[in-house]
Amino acid sequence: NTPGNVDVHDDIGWIWRKMSQMIHDFTPQGLANTIWAAARLELQVDTNVTKSLETQLQVVFNRLKSQETANAIWGFATLSYELSETSLQ
Repeated sequence: NTPGNVDVHDDIGWIWRKMSQMIHDFTPQGLANTIWAAARLELQVDTNVTKSLETQLQVVFNRLKSQETANAIWGFATLSYELSETSLQ
């Protein structure tokens, strides 16, 4: 980057890396909204971050409301990320 020239992709990558460090603090709604937003914005999400999102989804799954579940599943599908069979149990 040259001074004054912002690379949005670098900034988003940085945000995702920081977010993945704090993901265990997300509420179920916050987690579902994050997955949904990434898909809605058509972001390229690092596979490690996506796996972290899936792992945390497993932790909070029983506390998700139906709309949050739908948003998370839609988000993963839109990101072309295949959830493991145990994610939705």
